[in-house]
Amino acid sequence: MQNIISNNCVGARIYQLKKDVYETPFTWCLITPSDFLYIYENFESIDFKNAKVGNDGRWYFMYVDDKVRIYYPHYRYDKNCKSPTKKGTDELNLYYCKIDDYITEKYKTRVLRMTGRPIFLIDDKLTDLVDGKCAFYEEDILKYTNKENCIITTSNKKIKGDNVIYKTSPDLPTGAIAKLILKEYKL
Repeated sequence: MQNIISNNCVGARIYQLKKDVYETPFTWCLITPSDFLYIYENFESIDFKNAKVGNDGRWYFMYVDDKVRIYYPHYRYDKNCKSPTKKGTDELNLYYCKIDDYITEKYKTRVLRMTGRPIFLIDDKLTDLVDGKCAFYEEDILKYTNKENCIITTSNKKIKGDNVIYKTSPDLPTGAIAKLILKEYKL
């Protein structure tokens, strides 16, 4: 399967549906519009192996090549979890007393799996995560219409392009969005 970089969890849902291993460190993550654009435009020159874990008080993230942040909202510190433990209704949230080490190890393992230029997925579902910094609004999405190796999912009919898939609702779950993408594209 081709590598996927997604601004939210849709990419990870595609890997799940295809029953494939996560090929990139961009799974179960959030990426701000400015960082996503930087990655898209500079993918070949970014040193993805140069990364360190951080925490902004709300989310853990990997700071890549001193240029971009990949937020991991599903990874949480819990001093009582001596091994990685999934909790929550959808069991996406993972708790661990050594969450920094866990994030770093998963990131490094997945970076080694990346090959070639990926498919970039943009979904406009996010509205207020990371204090609104990860929301993709119309002006952000328009930068990617008809771009090579890019797929957009949106419910905004003003956004037009050969690479746009329209959702029936802005709040469509990520699993349903992933199914829409797989119906339209052979990934």
